Amino acid sequence: MIESKSKCIYPQVVEEIHIKSAFEFLGIMHDIKISRRREEHASSIEMFRGHADSTWKIIPTLFRWIRKDGQKNPIMLSFFEMDLIEEFARLHPDEFPSELPTFDRIAKMQHYGMLTRLLDVTFNPAVALYFACCDLADESNSKQGEVLLFQSSLNDISDNATINLIADYCVTPSYYRDTVAEYYNQCLRSHPTQFVDEAFKSFIMLGELFARPKLISERMIRQAGCFMFCTGRVCPDSGCCNRICTQENCQKRKGPSIRSSSVPIEDQVKHFRIERMYDDPTNYHYGYHQDAKRYLIDPEYKKTILSVL
Repeated sequence: MIESKSKCIYPQVVEEIHIKSAFEFLGIMHDIKISRRREEHASSIEMFRGHADSTWKIIPTLFRWIRKDGQKNPIMLSFFEMDLIEEFARLHPDEFPSELPTFDRIAKMQHYGMLTRLLDVTFNPAVALYFACCDLADESNSKQGEVLLFQSSLNDISDNATINLIADYCVTPSYYRDTVAEYYNQCLRSHPTQFVDEAFKSFIMLGELFARPKLISERMIRQAGCFMFCTGRVCPDSGCCNRICTQENCQKRKGPSIRSSSVPIEDQVKHFRIERMYDDPTNYHYGYHQDAKRYLIDPEYKKTILSVL
């Protein structure tokens, strides 16, 4: 992901841009695209997600501790992810051949509306605007919609081999005693070192991973679809409890310096683990991806925008 020093990561004030027409929104997105190509790199790419309700957060269904009705779920379903995958495979054996990689399994579950660690995004801003303007079936009054912008790079779109290597760990971290280092060493025994190192750099350095499954559905093609793969809470952070860090009295456990590109990947993995939790990244997202702006669609403009789309 290309980082700009001018961006505020945690903005104190977020500017609200209220979209009144499809033409206005697409014009704004076009200007952002041209500006990024000029200021950053030709490989810059934008992805979008439309929310019918602007109060929704950027959290995949598997990690949603708070339900849409505001009540807490009785259990954190992320702890039962492998059970959900295996049960879905049992119910749909024809859709889940034994050789189907982990990421493709999760993508199929997402297609069927199951709880997963994936979020649908699109390369087409008009598709995201459409979903932001769709009224909710269970609401009597229309809600304010929102379009989210994800700024990334073509280099950060993971290939299938990389995303499956990462997905295998995220789904079954307890098998590797929760440490990334143990899984890293195991991967080195069955894959080329350069491939493993590049995969784990993506794992550690990026806040989210974007990927497309090998088996792309007609719906994904029509909607220019892609997935944001959410790994879970990545240690170290200010609340780091990684036992390796604790045992070695790690001085880097409260800062991001361990993520420096100058630190060899085999040393970085010793200080990381993935937890089956997911911190709400919405405020960070506004600062990093959207330059402290929100793109909102008020209810009275939704029908007009939909008629154009």
